[in-house]
Amino acid sequence: MMKRFAAVLMILLLLPLAAFAEAAEPTAAPQAHTVEKKTYPHVFVYDSDAEPTEEEMNLYFVDGGDIPYVALSEYIPFLTRLVGTVRECEIPLEISIPENSGDYAVTRTDNGSTLLISPEENILMFSDFNGFLQEPGTSALVSVMSLPDPIRGEIDTGALMQFLTEHQDELKDMPEEDRKTFVSAFMQDQLIKDPVEEHSFFAATRIFNLQGDPLVLNLLDYGIDIIAEGGECYLPFQVMNNLLVSPTYIHYIFNGQKIIGDLYSAKLDDIVREAAPEDLSDELATYNYNALRFFLDNCYGLKQEHRIDSFSSYLIISTGIMNEITGTDSAAFESALSILTNEYLDDGHSGFVKKSWRTADADPKAALSNAFSMMTDLGSSNRNRLKISSRLTDVRKKYYPDGVPGYEEIGDTAFITFDSFTSNSDHAHYYSVDSFDDPQDTIELIIHAHRQITRENSPVKNIVLDLSLNGGGTVSAAVAVASWFTGSADILLRDTLTGAETNVNYCADINLNGKIVNDPEDHVSGGKYRLFCLISPTSFSCGNLLPALCRTSGLVTLIGRRSGGGSNVVLPATTASGTLFQISGTKQLSTSVNGSYINIDSGIEPDVILTDLNSYYDRTVLLDLIHGLK
Repeated sequence: MMKRFAAVLMILLLLPLAAFAEAAEPTAAPQAHTVEKKTYPHVFVYDSDAEPTEEEMNLYFVDGGDIPYVALSEYIPFLTRLVGTVRECEIPLEISIPENSGDYAVTRTDNGSTLLISPEENILMFSDFNGFLQEPGTSALVSVMSLPDPIRGEIDTGALMQFLTEHQDELKDMPEEDRKTFVSAFMQDQLIKDPVEEHSFFAATRIFNLQGDPLVLNLLDYGIDIIAEGGECYLPFQVMNNLLVSPTYIHYIFNGQKIIGDLYSAKLDDIVREAAPEDLSDELATYNYNALRFFLDNCYGLKQEHRIDSFSSYLIISTGIMNEITGTDSAAFESALSILTNEYLDDGHSGFVKKSWRTADADPKAALSNAFSMMTDLGSSNRNRLKISSRLTDVRKKYYPDGVPGYEEIGDTAFITFDSFTSNSDHAHYYSVDSFDDPQDTIELIIHAHRQITRENSPVKNIVLDLSLNGGGTVSAAVAVASWFTGSADILLRDTLTGAETNVNYCADINLNGKIVNDPEDHVSGGKYRLFCLISPTSFSCGNLLPALCRTSGLVTLIGRRSGGGSNVVLPATTASGTLFQISGTKQLSTSVNGSYINIDSGIEPDVILTDLNSYYDRTVLLDLIHGLK
């Protein structure tokens, strides 16, 4: 069976869909199933500023079971509309049934990436998973929602034809791979829009993509079925949502009464909890566990670092929580999931978020067996990060009892302190701001600091970014700060599931003059100022990314202690039982050395170590240190 599917995969990658239909082999008649349709209220809110919307949605139950399925013909329009609302650009998807194959194909008409579904073999195959989920209109193959998206446009076919004509002799003699690279570089340049567009704030000077491997997901390995019956394909609702919807930061929960699509902020939590608490049936408990390990096996981005081959063996051999995580007791399951994410994975981005409606009134630890009653809530890495954060907070209060200012000048040194990266999602907002004094907006703080540092007769010769208590935040704010501090921001993203890579070089319009690329007035990296960055084990996620970019630039001296890591972007998810949790997903922020992507999850070492925590905030001592550095 796998040989037939592999053959179909190769044909799909090499031929148009019509040709693929001719090449597929006939299959045996599928097993008959009884499929029951049930219609439920569908309540959803995909925008934090919007009110909930209610309509109807169908779920399907196979052979009288408890596991909810969706019909492919209904789910694809639903997915198209959901993504269109969240990202303000619909994914153009078309369903087809290759003749005599027994399979189903969903193709993106804008880039040709295809999802092939084989009910007979219970396989989902993506020719290009990243391309299938790629935001329409952008050329970034691997991206995250908070990243600025300045790269939109279409290929100028006239310019392409002229390019091919001018280089036809040269191209004719090139090896095929070199020819592809040569033409691809021209096309990438064509996709980069004019960076002088009014109020764009961010611009990209270059982008590089490396397509990932085809992705074959075998649900049969997890005891999960894809059903074909009566000319329709039925897919497990939970599996598809965690795979295709969770990256939009929308989670879906079915509470037996309603289908609820909610922002990750759980705006509709009251509606979710209208259902009475209950435990799981035997069938649903098995599916709950199988869907969880399918999701973790494919979407947990730090498997290699944690030496996890598969989560089924990891849970059995390493954790000892199998009884709880596979059982029907929902409170015990949630306790085990909390231990798995907070204690065993212990990576800062993974964690238990919210109990399900099934255990709304239960103590999340009450149902644990005695073997786990003495366990703490966090693993050693998380505990140590919180411990050093608490100590640094106390030390800073000693020197700044009324709170540390975001911008402070002491003699010839400017200190810029912020504990998280935040920004307005509408970057055009910064062109309409009169006074940049919002302490909660990192980009506003940097614009204000830039104006102070570069003002006439400014005494500033040294600039210190204090990230000692920065726990992360939005990537777009980190991009803006890195662009200002080092001249531009090289953002490297690697998908650990497929191997796809994207490298985008960003610039930001910090002085708001409309000129973004190659504007020396937008940054402080030209050599006029000495640049420093304070880091600690609390410097996590984007608070770890920025020191990595500083280190790569070679322009910044890092002072303090090794930063806290956190390279993989948070991916939210739900379980089939309705529990909310999050993991370190497959999109990994990296740096590049000699063309190789380097994972920064283990943190960044400082150039100058601070052994005394007081030195972080006793700025008289810190100034003596800075002035003594060459």
